[in-house]
Amino acid sequence: MGKVWQSAVVILLCAATAGADSIDWKAAGDEAVEKLRAYIRVDTTNPPGHETPAAELLRGWLQRDGIETELYEPLRDPARKALVARLPGTSGQTIVLMSHSDVVGAVPQEWQHAPFAAEVADGLLYGRGTLDTKDLGILQVMTLLLLHRQHHALRHEILLLVEPDEEAGGAGMQGMLEQHPELFRNVRLALNEGGSGTIGLLKEGQVIFFVQTAEKGVAWMKLRARGDTGHGSVPLPNNAVATMARALDRVAAYQTPLRPSQSVMALFDTLANQLPFPGSFVMRHADNTVVQSVFRKQLTERPLINAMLRTTIALTGVHGGFKTNVIPSEVEATLDCRVTVGDSAEALRSVLIGVINDPRVEVELTSTGVPNESPIDEPLMATIGAVTSRHVPGSLVAPVMSSGGTDSAFLRERGIRAYGYTPIVLTEAELATMHGIDERVPVDRFRAAVQMYYEVVVALAGGGAGAEGRTEEAP
Repeated sequence: MGKVWQSAVVILLCAATAGADSIDWKAAGDEAVEKLRAYIRVDTTNPPGHETPAAELLRGWLQRDGIETELYEPLRDPARKALVARLPGTSGQTIVLMSHSDVVGAVPQEWQHAPFAAEVADGLLYGRGTLDTKDLGILQVMTLLLLHRQHHALRHEILLLVEPDEEAGGAGMQGMLEQHPELFRNVRLALNEGGSGTIGLLKEGQVIFFVQTAEKGVAWMKLRARGDTGHGSVPLPNNAVATMARALDRVAAYQTPLRPSQSVMALFDTLANQLPFPGSFVMRHADNTVVQSVFRKQLTERPLINAMLRTTIALTGVHGGFKTNVIPSEVEATLDCRVTVGDSAEALRSVLIGVINDPRVEVELTSTGVPNESPIDEPLMATIGAVTSRHVPGSLVAPVMSSGGTDSAFLRERGIRAYGYTPIVLTEAELATMHGIDERVPVDRFRAAVQMYYEVVVALAGGGAGAEGRTEEAP
């Protein structure tokens, strides 16, 4: 990082820290936890979503403090509203803080604690949405509330956006962009989901704060095998179930090539500094075909790392038959494929047709999305690093390409830089509960994240006493 940016970041962080020192962070943490529990208790399972009560809950908290808010209907459905709140700035530019209010489904019988009860046990807050993304939504709401209560003068406007329908395709975000483009005309950058703090990924106790700079594209596929039908007592050679089983076996055995993106190589370069030889060498040269061939097992044995390195294919469902004594004429299967930068959904479809090599099996693309990335923003990374290193000494900050999709993709398509940042430190086991059973967040680490997120946003927005008269440009 250049000396000019180092000086600017130091000045901005001094202002942010000065404001933070006057805040009762224990009280703020208590408030944030209770707000998160209330937010989780609003069941916004998508489908059907019905996110309006959640948007109204957040709006009520913001309005009571005198913050300007407005509800929108990006899906043209009054039961599925989006929330927008603003804190004014003087530069004519905007920083967007975005999250989504909908959550994926949960089967209550599988959970230790009911998914919408928001129970706290052994220092963990359980609930659907605690990691995706009601936790982030509360960090952002608390940031606005604290900034407003501190009477901060901001250089850049802050726009809070809580959108519906992210979990079912992002129609809420698309609707906001199409119907209300004026909200996004002067966006400097957006902070969204996709990044987190992770502990113990490389070595015990090591904390890495990942900032999502890129994400894979979606290539959801449906396989359809056809065969002869008849009574189960008379086996038939052209059996659709057997045909599908062979096709899925071939797909499962197929290994996509390793093609790490620029964001992934930047991440690996950071991680390499924490590893001894030969691990450090392998990380720095993960894009080299010889290294990939020799060290393939080491590169791909960790599921999270493996998913970063390549286009992935996951078998997610098989459907066919309706009665034990009837041979079905058709069987379907679904694949969740995520394509990395440089690949495409259509190209992957063509490859899988060749892998299956059976004309009785159709391969249909049911949903697609292109890989997308924002440039690695050096001042942003420096700002996050300066804040997190104060709170978590020895921690690292690194860019990451997300395997899953977020609403950041729709901003990037329009040339708006978007980054994923949630400074809650999680173990791999805790992170794995996202979309899974017993989704949970450690209460103490969520409390710590309240202050870290606040300080980053203040620095980015140019907040603090005298901000209006300062000439330094915020990152």
